[in-house]
Amino acid sequence: MLACGGGSSYDLTSQSLPQVTAYSAATAVAGLATSFTVYGKNLPQTALAVLSGGTCANPISVSASSLTAVCTPGSSSGTVLLSIYSAAIASGGYLLGQQNVTVTQVQIRFVDSGISATQCNEVGSDILVSCASTAALALNDKQDGMVGRDVQYADNTDGILGFSYGAFGTDCTYDYVSKLTWQNASATLTALPGNPMNTEAAGLREAAKVGIGLCGYDDWRLPTRDELQSLLYYGSTTLPSMAIDVGKFGQTKAAWYFSESIFNGSSVWVVDFAKGQVAGIGATPGSGIELRLVRGGSAQVSPRFSYSVDGALVTDAVTGLIWQRCSAGLSWSSSTSSCAGMVASPVSHEGALSYAKQNAPWRLPNVKELASIVDSRQGPAIDPTVFPNTQSQVYWSSTSDVRLPSRAWSVDFSIGSVNTVPRTQTNAIRLVQ
Repeated sequence: MLACGGGSSYDLTSQSLPQVTAYSAATAVAGLATSFTVYGKNLPQTALAVLSGGTCANPISVSASSLTAVCTPGSSSGTVLLSIYSAAIASGGYLLGQQNVTVTQVQIRFVDSGISATQCNEVGSDILVSCASTAALALNDKQDGMVGRDVQYADNTDGILGFSYGAFGTDCTYDYVSKLTWQNASATLTALPGNPMNTEAAGLREAAKVGIGLCGYDDWRLPTRDELQSLLYYGSTTLPSMAIDVGKFGQTKAAWYFSESIFNGSSVWVVDFAKGQVAGIGATPGSGIELRLVRGGSAQVSPRFSYSVDGALVTDAVTGLIWQRCSAGLSWSSSTSSCAGMVASPVSHEGALSYAKQNAPWRLPNVKELASIVDSRQGPAIDPTVFPNTQSQVYWSSTSDVRLPSRAWSVDFSIGSVNTVPRTQTNAIRLVQ
């Protein structure tokens, strides 16, 4: 750290001169507001913070011994310089001190959607085009097929695009992204498939633990809806319809699959591997619901959500995503810890992509990202503390329905279901990084 005064008239050895002596933080996350507490001696009552490649608000809580500067790095990682001045140089201010800050990218620990670089939208058309085309970039340069693991790891060697799987014996497959191990085969449930206390599903789970256990493990369990949805391949154009990497999960059936996640108190969520839908099913007799067991996964994180200094943003430790807490049109109110203002008028899918581009570096979430914040224990189906004043309505994702491009994927936050709707329909927006 460097501390200095401006002009030859200042003697740094003098105990009465302003000096910066230490900083509370030397790291930050790209695009995320970070609070830096600056400690020193005889600090002026007004100060100016400057972060190279980023922005800073006026310092707050200024005293003779400390001040707090809230700065937001740009979108790039690397080392940047935080400088504290007594005032703007043009106004006669001088440098009090500097500190290098290491900026890192958010680590996304999330299975991508499977939308490819040829499945993007353009202005005024439902035809899917190359994501590198001028028309696609003009609409939005952060469409589903332009960002994420599907772009970074599109080699198809260990799974299609960003999917990454490895064989685990002959009966199981390991997902290197989610850290889950999956049973390759599935069993058809015949009795009360929507009952969360399904004894048939529980029996199959316990059978997999007998002896040395399936693939050598005895900790098999029923999957959650999020875990099942992580397998969905939304870019699939395979006919007959299969919304999964069939090269790695060839025994998958074009059917609904059972989860342990509760829907509406007495039912469960099921995931459709023919099309990619997520829906609740009542506890009524029926057949054709499949069960695939799972084990492992990443360690539980607590707390899951953490907030930016001003409270407007929330970071999800499970996925690594940074969300705006307020829906489009609302703004965060620190005084009430809530979202205030008028909700933006619902817009079409094209309108949502255009809105997101106007609010860069924010983007429209893909269908898996958007569904990850569903909390169907209440209505709206989202945590009201984390995301206040969320509307009980459909929200847009950036993911197109590649089999019927006049439609796009969405999440209905009145109940938490995932489905496609016409791109001309008008829905709400929440942005993510």
